[in-house]
Amino acid sequence: HTEFFSNFSDYRIALKLPENFKLASTPGSGKADSTVEGNSYYSLAAENVIDFAFGCGPGWQVQSVQHQGTAIDFFYRRERSDMLPEFEQTIIATLDYFGSRFFAYPYNNLAFVDIDPGAGGMELPAMVAMSFGERQFTGGAEVMLTGIHETTHQWFYAVVATNEADEPWLDEGLTTYLTDKAAMHILGSANLVDFWGIKLSMTDIGALLVRFLGSLDPLDTQSENFHDNDYNSNIYGKAPAVIKTLEGVLGSKTFEKALGEFAVRYKFGHPDSRDLLNSLEESTDRQLDWFFDMYIYGTARVDYEVVSLSSERLPDRDDVDSTRADQYETTVEVQRAYDGVLPQEVVICFEDGSKSTQSWDGLTRYREFEFTSTTPAVWAAIDTAYFYLIDEDLTNNSIKAAPETEQLFSFCASLGFLVQLLLAVGGML
Repeated sequence: HTEFFSNFSDYRIALKLPENFKLASTPGSGKADSTVEGNSYYSLAAENVIDFAFGCGPGWQVQSVQHQGTAIDFFYRRERSDMLPEFEQTIIATLDYFGSRFFAYPYNNLAFVDIDPGAGGMELPAMVAMSFGERQFTGGAEVMLTGIHETTHQWFYAVVATNEADEPWLDEGLTTYLTDKAAMHILGSANLVDFWGIKLSMTDIGALLVRFLGSLDPLDTQSENFHDNDYNSNIYGKAPAVIKTLEGVLGSKTFEKALGEFAVRYKFGHPDSRDLLNSLEESTDRQLDWFFDMYIYGTARVDYEVVSLSSERLPDRDDVDSTRADQYETTVEVQRAYDGVLPQEVVICFEDGSKSTQSWDGLTRYREFEFTSTTPAVWAAIDTAYFYLIDEDLTNNSIKAAPETEQLFSFCASLGFLVQLLLAVGGML
């Protein structure tokens, strides 16, 4: 569960390879300096990189494309040539997406090498090792998603060089969260699973793991110290869900701007969790140590519930014109079950289609809210934008002022949803 971690350095490498071998490397593919008696000789140089990687062999086809000063090389097997045009466009779009969001890709080359690294993919400086083959649970999307994920690592690992061994949540967790963001922008969906009508992104799976698997370890645990199989569930599951929740706390535009400032500040640096916290606080002018203490350094659990909703028509007053509109007083009760705290927006929708919102810091165990309107309430909800994925029971985040038959339908729908999710998780593990 550890990756290469080193200082930014300059490399000079001499290679002797069989003449028929093709070469992919951190500084690019390049041409041999000379070929003598069936062997090719290379002199390679890479500057300001955290490591040097190369792959070689006789079996690849090679296709190269230039994009905004970067040579992108694809080392692929002949039988996978059909997927190459879409894959090429996906990688170019990913470079553009993160280039505009953070900073331009800083190197002159990037190689994608079609091998099986023993996992979905493996990020290396200016190079990605991954299988170009498709897998059954993704509807053909996994190659594109893996390509996006490993390209994201060219920012968060290769340039903003976090330490995956010591703080895997900041490396793989942040990259997984950003992969979903980029995939929604580039592909129109972030589905990691697209099977039998079940569509799940990595962040969705993170929300599942928070609810069903639990964790004994805080997110900032070192890779080698996670209990049992908690590494995967925390780092690829809970971590992106926590980061998505932080986006909800700050607001999407504020969080995106602050994360961009963090990336620029630590370009060609080695930031840790405290650096991220300090940078976010400075950028947003908000105190966030409470959030990190609970959900990064701690194991706080979260479950907010909309418990009750009732509307009562106010009686007519003799001293007021009887032709006035009816008045209703609506009461909503919201509760917090565990020690985890999140600020909430309580939203009420009324029969005439109007809505009202009240803010709550979420600190107390329960709170009642009162609203006055000309029509009774139809429903009440919290987290209507679906940001707080670490909330362990999202099905109790809303309630309807409806007959019991509708409540039963809601329960059946929720049960069906949970069954689908369990099937999906079973297929992934």
